[in-house]
Amino acid sequence: MTYKELYDKTKEKALELNKEESAVYILLLYSSKKDGAQFYSSMNEEVSEDVIKSFNEAINKYLYENIPVQHITGIQEFFGYDFNVDNTVLIPRPETEELVENILLTYDEFMDHDVDVVDIGCGSGCIGITLKLEEPRMNVTLTDISFEALEKAKENAKKLGADVKFLQGDMLKPLEGMKFDILVSNPPYIPTNEEIQSLVKDNEPWVALFGGEDGLKFYRIILSEAKKYLKGRNIIAFEHGFDKNKEIKELALKYFPNAEVRQIKDIFNKDRMTIIINKTMDDGELIAFPTDTVYGLGAKVFDSVAQERIMGLKNRDCSKRFAVLCANLEQIEELAYIDDKAKKIINKFLPGGLTLILKAKNKDIHNYAIDDTVAVRIPKHPIALKLLLENGPLATTSVNLSGQKPLNDYDIIKETFKNKIDYIYNDPTNIEYSNVPSTIIDMTSDLKVIREGDIKLEEILKII
Repeated sequence: MTYKELYDKTKEKALELNKEESAVYILLLYSSKKDGAQFYSSMNEEVSEDVIKSFNEAINKYLYENIPVQHITGIQEFFGYDFNVDNTVLIPRPETEELVENILLTYDEFMDHDVDVVDIGCGSGCIGITLKLEEPRMNVTLTDISFEALEKAKENAKKLGADVKFLQGDMLKPLEGMKFDILVSNPPYIPTNEEIQSLVKDNEPWVALFGGEDGLKFYRIILSEAKKYLKGRNIIAFEHGFDKNKEIKELALKYFPNAEVRQIKDIFNKDRMTIIINKTMDDGELIAFPTDTVYGLGAKVFDSVAQERIMGLKNRDCSKRFAVLCANLEQIEELAYIDDKAKKIINKFLPGGLTLILKAKNKDIHNYAIDDTVAVRIPKHPIALKLLLENGPLATTSVNLSGQKPLNDYDIIKETFKNKIDYIYNDPTNIEYSNVPSTIIDMTSDLKVIREGDIKLEEILKII
């Protein structure tokens, strides 16, 4: 019998039994120890008795004993890597490869630096290990409640050369005292009473399949507790049931009301992935971001630790105050007293190149303030405005260092402040920085021009 005859004959039998014909191909490769190219080039060659015996044993397990192909071969390819699998772990699915791909894309978009990642309920380790192999800057921790699953994941990490950590425990419990930039999970999500294929139900661990009465049990647990284990700017990524995207989004916004929630369809056009992006700054965090005129260094407006960091980087006199960038009139009103004149000017000229010095409502705005005033501005730059809407007002100064050229190039800023600040926002807008300073008006008593810059005094006087 030739390989072609054996393949065709067995394929017909598989179809009669409502089994996958692809399994015949995989098991024939496995039994003959050939790769795809070798198999097709030898289709008309006679099959040896040893191969026929091995193949019959394997195909009978699949066709008549209902054992998955992956448990017969012991291997499932995932993202180009061969993962060892058995009945202690869920067999990795193609949809999960798409989850990994979308995590990597989101990481490139929002982080692009060394990050701490946790894979909750890792099973075979396919997600966490693949992330580490694809992006070495990810420091990956994998958890699972199952000792057997963790042993299989450790086996895969060693086999594939992935330097990752493992913790055993239920959901987030083993992570006490740890904080991560990225949390990913493909938790059990089949509703308890839902009928599933016997091939799956009879061979894969139930603990990895069923997610409570509505399939959302583990998403509720993770989202309700996640803040405790996440840094201020973070990404949460889930795979889930294709019919649960609405409920997952509602849960995400319940616990992370300011998050950006992206829901992504899989290759079969089913709603299969949700990525939750939180951009709120952590306490003590220092960032660099584009404004209208220059890149700025920013810290939360009441954050003394981060403001001290700015002072250290800039060698700045502690008696000098920061300008405060706000997203809108409402944010300014939270910080300062605004009379009718100031409101008219704000409504006319902001966002734009105008800074107003106003009476502060809270003297703690500036930890180094010499009086109770605050200088506020609303920038035009879309990245700056988005940051301010997400984080509230930011105490800000330029990234420029004394005696050096202005720093407006992302790559130069990244090199200059390497390991000195927490995050630098790249600017894909191609907006040219004006380098024209803002006009500064003191409105704490009579209107007084401190510096005339982008907006002329005569324009301001016309409004009031």
